[in-house]
Amino acid sequence: MIVEYERVFGNGFSVFALERFYKKANKLITEEKYGEVRKLAEERISEKPDGPYGYWFLGLSYFKTKKWSDAIGSFEKLLVADPGWKEKIEPYLDRAKSNLPKQDTEKSE
Repeated sequence: MIVEYERVFGNGFSVFALERFYKKANKLITEEKYGEVRKLAEERISEKPDGPYGYWFLGLSYFKTKKWSDAIGSFEKLLVADPGWKEKIEPYLDRAKSNLPKQDTEKSE
């Protein structure tokens, strides 16, 4: 049954793999295990570089640890992968950019 369902979507896209990733990443965020989130997100990105969720969790893990430049980079890649996230991501991008030192802010614009 799962094989048939996954085959419908083609291109290696699996709703079940995405759901497993999302639940695990969310759990790790809740547990504040940001290093593990980054590793999981980077694996997702290498498997599905055109999908938004790896970039979302990678950016969120950087955001939560105040690694502003890295968060901005991840969120901007997310927007390239899926511009539909713009409204959700803007507050995170704005806050991260406002926390950058002035010289870094000038570089990112």
